[in-house]
Amino acid sequence: ASEFNHILYADKNPDLKAAFGYDANLLYKHYTAFGISENRGNYSIYDTFDYIRYADDYPDLKTAFGYDAKALYRHYAAYGISEKRGDYFK
Repeated sequence: ASEFNHILYADKNPDLKAAFGYDANLLYKHYTAFGISENRGNYSIYDTFDYIRYADDYPDLKTAFGYDAKALYRHYAAYGISEKRGDYFK
């Protein structure tokens, strides 16, 4: 679950976004129960979130997290979007 890109999953599936918003737990449960078998795509943060560019663009984050994909994604989900730090989805 910590490697699941719930934001992109919601954004790419408007029906799910309408039902669950950005609730990471509900989106992950849907993905594992239905999304995979419905061929809704791959949503691993390693394949869909450009954590290297995110770290390189923000020295404060690179200092704090290095290239830790999970930590950078968690920061982006919790703060980066609302801080309008840009779109880092591939």
